[in-house]
Amino acid sequence: GDNLKVRDALARAYTASGTNENQRAALAQYSFIVEQYDSFTTARDKKRVNADVYLRRGRLFFKLSQHKKALKDFEKAMVLEPDRKELLIQFAQTLQKTGKHKEADAYLRKVLEQDNRNPAAHYHLGESLLEANDLKGAESHFKQAVADGGADFPIAYRHLGYIYKDKRLTALACDSFKKFNRYAKPNDYEREEVARLVEKICK
Repeated sequence: GDNLKVRDALARAYTASGTNENQRAALAQYSFIVEQYDSFTTARDKKRVNADVYLRRGRLFFKLSQHKKALKDFEKAMVLEPDRKELLIQFAQTLQKTGKHKEADAYLRKVLEQDNRNPAAHYHLGESLLEANDLKGAESHFKQAVADGGADFPIAYRHLGYIYKDKRLTALACDSFKKFNRYAKPNDYEREEVARLVEKICK
């Protein structure tokens, strides 16, 4: 059992370092742990199966755009922890990547039933509704996503900016675009486009 804990710690350290080579090394450690899990037969052993291992490996697969593999890992984690919010959100996000928006929405709504202010669930639901061209629904969820600060979801501000701009609500659009540029990552290529818009439409 300790051997698996050591491998889990190693996998987390590899993941934290962020290089592609180390991400592959982390996957190898996780795969060893999961193989061990698959070989467990006794109830006592099965109690040692850790949902986090599946969640973390799933996140790595997601990062590497291996979405089908990520879904399988998140599903295994959800069998162990069916109500865990970050897991449901991650699963929904991965479903969105594979084009299964309606299915994703159901999981996000489940999270909002438990926690109606969850910014991540609101943000991803907003993305889904935007994709389905439901601008009113998208606007409402993006507003909720940034209601408690919004620094974690700068893209919600960008979407709101464009939604307001199309409604000719220039002051609101400017406010949203400026917040996007305040919070977006320095390397976000959308920043220049938004900065040009701000120059053009904002007094």
